[in-house]
Amino acid sequence: PSVEVESGEDCPRYVARVIRDASWRPSPLAVEARLLKCGMRPISLIVDLTNYVMLELGHPLHAFDYERLWEQRIVVRRAREGEGIRTLDGLERLLSPEILVIADGKRPVAVAGVMGGEETEVSSATRTVLLEAASFSPARVRRGSRILGLRTEASLRFERGLSPEGVDLASRRFCSLLASFSGGKIAKGSVDVYLKKPARRTLVLRKSRIPGFLGVDVPEKEVVAKLSRQGLRLSDRGSSWDVEIPPFRLDLQREEDLLEEVARLHGYDRIPEHAPCVFPRVGKKHPEEEFADRVRDILVGLGLSEAYTFPLVSKEEAEVLLRNPMAQGQEGLRKSLLPGLLSAVETNLSAQVPGGALFEVGKVFFLENGEPREEYRLGIALFGRPPIPLSGKGFYGPAELKGVIEGLLSALRIGDFHLGPADDPRFHPFRRANLYVAGKFAGVLGEVNPEHLDLPGERRVLFAELKLSVLREAAQAAVYKPLPRFPASKRDLSLLVPLDLPEAEVRKKILAEPLVESVFLYDRYSGPGIPPDQISLTYELTFRHPERTLSAEEVEEAVQRILKALGELGVRLRL
Repeated sequence: PSVEVESGEDCPRYVARVIRDASWRPSPLAVEARLLKCGMRPISLIVDLTNYVMLELGHPLHAFDYERLWEQRIVVRRAREGEGIRTLDGLERLLSPEILVIADGKRPVAVAGVMGGEETEVSSATRTVLLEAASFSPARVRRGSRILGLRTEASLRFERGLSPEGVDLASRRFCSLLASFSGGKIAKGSVDVYLKKPARRTLVLRKSRIPGFLGVDVPEKEVVAKLSRQGLRLSDRGSSWDVEIPPFRLDLQREEDLLEEVARLHGYDRIPEHAPCVFPRVGKKHPEEEFADRVRDILVGLGLSEAYTFPLVSKEEAEVLLRNPMAQGQEGLRKSLLPGLLSAVETNLSAQVPGGALFEVGKVFFLENGEPREEYRLGIALFGRPPIPLSGKGFYGPAELKGVIEGLLSALRIGDFHLGPADDPRFHPFRRANLYVAGKFAGVLGEVNPEHLDLPGERRVLFAELKLSVLREAAQAAVYKPLPRFPASKRDLSLLVPLDLPEAEVRKKILAEPLVESVFLYDRYSGPGIPPDQISLTYELTFRHPERTLSAEEVEEAVQRILKALGELGVRLRL
């Protein structure tokens, strides 16, 4: 036969043998009895021996009707788009390029490592058999098995990894059993395509780890003798051994595996029982987690309810996609908290909840320079009517959302923040703003664009999404100051401010005066008597000196300095 393997990664080794004059008859009673005790149904001598060798050596085999193979060829390749196969269970299955198949010169005849095809099944009419013994990629077999929803005894073994070194041994064992039962004539030789031979691996086993890991001393001579009998080669390096691992021991991957092997060979019953001596340790959360918990406590104190939403979204809503999505509509990771919170809002409105304030602290995932990144964000959603007694029947608006954010920033002791214009299309074009904290972009807030909502009735949803990393950098620890010993002086200032000037800029100029302790904005007016391009803002300013009582002249001088600084912004005193 002709054997072609397209990828050594998918199929490191493939051995094919031909058996002529195959006999279709029952297996000897001893073979059938052993199969039945193992839970397998006897079928015929050829099929039973493939199962027998699988149970004996752990390596699955498969028998094809050689005369039904197109051009007597075997091609190990990925399935092509649109190809299908009728498997041995009689079902038609649609294949995908993610699935590894065994094909002949025309079509797939088996799903590699999972199940054979019905068209090349051995039967009473079979006279020539092609015996397959191969090693397949565990990940490739697992993926094909999952896509098809097909789990078999063979796939369970291939998924756990089988050494290519055991392929020819399993094939020879089958031929030996078949010859002893006079089940056919075995053709001389085999076709052995061995594309990727496993390299010899070496692990270091430290002698000091044995008593520390097992809790019992094992003589060095016993360790060397028992590991050597398992096919391992040990080279003494004084305080350790270099252990050469044979290719068929895929379970030995690190030093701990060797220690478990020593324990198994020494005998678990010879290891004394002792109560473990554990030193208690105080765990500590990562600073990001601690800050996230702090934000949660603040928002709960402000009256909001925490929501948990699913991070998996459809591929249209994600930048970072999963290699192995578990379900349709969950192909990617969320890049924003908005869809999840909107889903929670819709659920509440469908249950006739009149309104609510939700928040979520979670990770979002996005691409940065082509690489996936993740970060903690805070999402806040306000909808419907506030659940506050005697507050009327009004609905949440931008002012309430801004108030929640200001309350959060105040609790975090963040004073350097301001709002700026935003262009996020998810929000209403005239009811949105960017939040800047300490000069850095911290997030966006506003009313969700009605075009993105699918809610019953005319509903408004206020939403904000903030970066916790920016808030954490700007957050301040509590600072305790003694009560002032000297009285304060207060002055009210009514100012005419240009409409396009942010109020934060006015406040910043006022607070730049060293004698100003606090600023309180208590009135905003526009209308008759006020120019159309300006607005009137009235502040209460508190002046105080930490070491003496301020005189009226000093306070007046400070007021004049403030008015001079505000004049640079086009702000003047309202007369």
